[in-house]
Amino acid sequence: MPRKRIATLSSFEPELFMFWTDSLKSRITLVLPTYKNAVRLRHRLYSCRASMRAEGHPDIDSAERVVLSLEEQPDSRWAVVGDSVGAEFKDAFNKAGIVLPEPPPLEDSEPFDYAPDYTVKEDK
Repeated sequence: MPRKRIATLSSFEPELFMFWTDSLKSRITLVLPTYKNAVRLRHRLYSCRASMRAEGHPDIDSAERVVLSLEEQPDSRWAVVGDSVGAEFKDAFNKAGIVLPEPPPLEDSEPFDYAPDYTVKEDK
């Protein structure tokens, strides 16, 4: 059985890459005129993510944490929805009182020294 051909990253529109990173930050809904159009866009997004994975794109971690779904709109159109993997549970956590505190501002925190100390101590 022949292997599936994976498209190169250059064959995708830049907007598709932005979709992955922006969907991780907040829910994105792309409304399309027909169900067929929505399915084709979802398939193209999946193909884009597969190419990102195959070529080691720097934003693949973001793309892997986004889930896609199709939703029928009230006006008989369809939407492709991108949202972070855990977003569907966020309301349940908030209702239970589990809310993450805001991180402290960067200017108030002390700088971190990430450089490890590799000096060799000589025995005397």
